[in-house]
Amino acid sequence: MGFDSPLPHQNKDVNYLLSKEINKIKWGIIAFTTFFVLVGGPFGTMKAGNRGVHLRFGAVTGRIINPGFYWKIPHVDKIATINVQQSKHQVEVSCYTDGTQTINALIALNYHFDSLRVGLLYEEIGYTRTSRDESSYQSKVIDPKLEDLMKAATPAYDADNIIGKRDEVRDIVRASLTTYLKDYYIIIDSFSLVNFQFLPEYEAAIESKRTAYQKSEEAKFDLVRISTEAEQRVAQAKGEAEAIRIQVESINQAGGEHYVTLQAIKAWEEGGSQVPTVVMGGNSMVPFVDIAAMTK
Repeated sequence: MGFDSPLPHQNKDVNYLLSKEINKIKWGIIAFTTFFVLVGGPFGTMKAGNRGVHLRFGAVTGRIINPGFYWKIPHVDKIATINVQQSKHQVEVSCYTDGTQTINALIALNYHFDSLRVGLLYEEIGYTRTSRDESSYQSKVIDPKLEDLMKAATPAYDADNIIGKRDEVRDIVRASLTTYLKDYYIIIDSFSLVNFQFLPEYEAAIESKRTAYQKSEEAKFDLVRISTEAEQRVAQAKGEAEAIRIQVESINQAGGEHYVTLQAIKAWEEGGSQVPTVVMGGNSMVPFVDIAAMTK
C-alpha cells in the first residue's frame, strides 16, 4: 500500500500556512528587537549643568557626554551622569592657638567638579553626585583635609593676634586646600571664614581684661588731668599773688592811702555822683575828704 501524492491545492494550503508562520516569527523578532532596543535606550539627553561618563560594558571609554542629545548602543553602553554645578558646603572646625587656646571656625566654601576630568573622577572615586554620594564625598575627602590644614595653620598665631590675622589664616588654608583638591578633580570657587572666635569662657576673660585695661587707662588719664589742673591753679595763684604784689608796690609808690582814696573818688564820680565834702556826724558836720590836703 503506497502513499498518495498531495494534491495541488493541498500544496498551496501548506505553503500558505508555512508563510503565515514565518511572518509571525519575523514580526515577533522585529517586535522583540524593537522592544529590546527601546527599553535599552539608544539615545538620551544630558541636562545642562551635568556631564556624562560613557561606559562600554562597564568600562570608562574616555568619552565625555556634554549637555544635549546623544546616542548609545543599547545594553552595551551606559552613561553615568555627574553634576558639575557649583556646590555649597560648610565645615565647623575646632583648632588651637600658640597658647593652646581653643578657637572655633565655621568655614564656607563653594566648589565644583572639573568637567573635563569627570571620567577620571568616576573611575577613581566612583562619584555620581547623588545626595548620599555628595555627603560621603565631602565627609571623606574635603572635611578631614580642611580640619588638618586649619589645625596646622592656627598654632602659628597667639591668642592676642589671631583674630586680627583671620584673613591671613584663610589665605594660607585656601591655598593648601586648592592644591590638595585638584588631585580629586575639585575646583574651589570661594572660601571664607564665616565665624572665627574663642570659646565663650575665654571671650569673657578677654572682655574682662579689656575692661580692666580701659579703667586703668581712664585712671591714668584722671591722674594726669588732676595734676595738670592743680598745676594750673598753682600757676594762677602765683600769677594773682604777683599781680597783687605789683599793685601794692604801685600803690605805695603813688602815695599809699591817698592813692587809694583818689581811686575811690574816681570810681564815685564815674558812677555819676558828686563826692561829698562833709558828712553829718551827730550834731556836727565833719569833713568827708580833704581834697586840698590830698592834692598838696
